[in-house]
Amino acid sequence: MEMDFVGFGPLRLEYIYEIKDPLYVKDLGIEEGEEVLWKGREEWLLRDRLLVFGRHKATLPDGGLGTTLVAVSGKGHKVGLVGLIGRDKEGEELLGHFKSFDVTRVLRKGRTDVSYVVLREGHRPIRVYVQRDLQRLKKEQLDLAYFQGAKWVHFVPFMDSEGAGIQLEAKGFLQGRVKVSFDLCCPFLPFHQVLAGIEGAEVVTVKGRALKGLGISWDQVAQGVRVLLVVSEAGLSLYQNGKEKLGLEGEEYEGGYDFLVGAFLSLYYGTGDLLYAFEGAVKGALFAHEERKKGNPPPLDALKEG
Repeated sequence: MEMDFVGFGPLRLEYIYEIKDPLYVKDLGIEEGEEVLWKGREEWLLRDRLLVFGRHKATLPDGGLGTTLVAVSGKGHKVGLVGLIGRDKEGEELLGHFKSFDVTRVLRKGRTDVSYVVLREGHRPIRVYVQRDLQRLKKEQLDLAYFQGAKWVHFVPFMDSEGAGIQLEAKGFLQGRVKVSFDLCCPFLPFHQVLAGIEGAEVVTVKGRALKGLGISWDQVAQGVRVLLVVSEAGLSLYQNGKEKLGLEGEEYEGGYDFLVGAFLSLYYGTGDLLYAFEGAVKGALFAHEERKKGNPPPLDALKEG
């Protein structure tokens, strides 16, 4: 069956906790507003701290590829998923969120990756990524014909250069065959892979903090892509062919980033109207931001009405 969208990237289960005092986690080396790759340390150090001093609010698909595609599916598009999910209870729970997706190209192996979101009232969230097995799909396990049969392929990069390299090879093969979008949300990629990811993409979406330390601005990124959507602490910016078309101020959009990306792609794909897609995505992101703070799943009903 031909898919409207196929997404390829990391698939994680996300645990959302709320704390009252940042000192509960500060000694673990994580600060307000940070995104941290939890490497070389046992997961229980963080998990047990949150179980004792935090309040568990929800368990949802990670705020990345999963939530983005949930938003894409909100307009009734047929969505396929490519990635790796573990053979464990976390994997079963994660798959339960994707019942409307085609998951025949999801490989079940090892343990499911997870992330922890730490909320504190009036402060920016902390997100900690835990790569449990560091297993990745191999090139020979990718069904390129499946990608080619889609109308649009969306890439969310893996956080290790080997995994991202496999994605970039697939992206290079697909360019000119199907429309491709690239989500520059990962602050851990090397510079050359960032450039390869954005090159030739129809749409690039950027989480502002991902560009920190790379020595590249989103104005530079905008010169190489047709459509660029930037979500940062300052607000939203939409570029077309290197020129800024629209902008909104406000830090609340960053909290609904993943849902905003999915809503924008879905509406732009369906209509080709950038303004309509931008306005609909903003509406969806604000709802998603508020619902996520409550520990609720993305508000698909709001998108369906848009």
